[in-house]
Amino acid sequence: EASVFFSRGIELIADEGDPRTCAKLHAARALAREHLGNLRAAEQDHTATLTAVERGGAVEPEGVDACSALLARGRCLMQLEDYVAACEDFTDALRSNPSSRAASEALRDAKRLADQQSSAQEKEAKCAKDMPVLFAKPGLRQFEPRGKAGSA
Repeated sequence: EASVFFSRGIELIADEGDPRTCAKLHAARALAREHLGNLRAAEQDHTATLTAVERGGAVEPEGVDACSALLARGRCLMQLEDYVAACEDFTDALRSNPSSRAASEALRDAKRLADQQSSAQEKEAKCAKDMPVLFAKPGLRQFEPRGKAGSA
């Protein structure tokens, strides 16, 4: 329900509103959508938060800045198992705030998972390449018509 109210607020101020207010609303809606499990929509809201912060600057009391938006989007991407994109977001978060311990820890974890995912994909591809054909493929000789059934 909160997501609906945040959406309504975004609609009301989208074109002419203060970018900082837009950033706060998008960040809040992203958290609501994450809580509901709608991670793709939450990722889009984190991107909109980042865009609004870039246009209007950080929102200090609420802690909505480029680093926090990148960290939040990176966490969404981690849940979506897009570890390479998460690494990019965490790297950008470190660039915007080099002293961020959360960004450096998240980057370390994302790199580890990206490496594991990459090695698993390589193993899977190797196994698929080395796997013998267990079932006949259409187009091979055994599928050619041989005449009527039962004729000798």
